[in-house]
Amino acid sequence: MGLGCWLLVQLVQLVAAGKYPSFQVAMNDIDFVAPDVAYVGDSLCECRAKCLVQEQCTAATYEKLSSTCSLSYASQCETEVQNKTGVVGLFKYDTVIRDVFISKARTSNGSPAQLQQLCRAEGGEPLVIKTKQVRDKALQLVLESGVVSTPYPNKVAWISAYKASTTYAWPDGSSVTNCASAVADLNASHNNDGPATMLAAGNVILRTSAGKVVLFPVLCHRY
Repeated sequence: MGLGCWLLVQLVQLVAAGKYPSFQVAMNDIDFVAPDVAYVGDSLCECRAKCLVQEQCTAATYEKLSSTCSLSYASQCETEVQNKTGVVGLFKYDTVIRDVFISKARTSNGSPAQLQQLCRAEGGEPLVIKTKQVRDKALQLVLESGVVSTPYPNKVAWISAYKASTTYAWPDGSSVTNCASAVADLNASHNNDGPATMLAAGNVILRTSAGKVVLFPVLCHRY
């Protein structure tokens, strides 16, 4: 066992004891757009260890072909990822989205079950927005393929945030208000108030009724 892997074994015990945060997500074929630091000649085991022992390290990627270990110190909100074959990604946070898309199908029903059905029919899940990169991509898709419903002047599309009780939350239960939120989010409605939501071309999340006359596309994602 190499030194890096021996160190990792010790770290696993410390992680289990709560001393260091553990990796929440492991994904294949994903890399950082701009890592903070890169090391050449490491093993995957050593790469994992380097990130685990650094509190500021939020994620690591490892390319086996070049034996390159890349570390990111960016927050979940600021991390930008891209598809890259042969790279393993390890993340200390729980939501990593590699592909944002807007459904080809449209619906007048903005309920969670309906949005899930449409997204899954096209190989995805209803979109959760937790990073600026994801929000920027979602806005671009609304500008390109959203639908205008008078009297509201901007294009819109369904998103998955929903008011289940007294507050709006994403399907995983986390608050809509996070580092990728805009100041005006949920401060305005699209014709009717709640419990569903839409992303508008003005880059604002709007409260709206779950039942509409007009058909709208759904913002979705793939992990």
